[in-house]
Amino acid sequence: MYILPKHILGNILDPIQYSNDNMIGLGPYRIVSKTPGVKYVLQANNDYYMWKPALDIVVIHLIKDP
Repeated sequence: MYILPKHILGNILDPIQYSNDNMIGLGPYRIVSKTPGVKYVLQANNDYYMWKPALDIVVIHLIKDP
């Protein structure tokens, strides 16, 4: 089960079965692109209220366990 904002949770009939395909969140980085099971590309969110992100772009390559 995910923690969801009220404006999204209100439209979901069964939170247990909810698929979080469209990621939700406002942190120091925003998701620019995603290739599930392969990689995620994040970009600095310069509007983040706590601090300025240290990196402009973060690329996370996923490595599957054989």
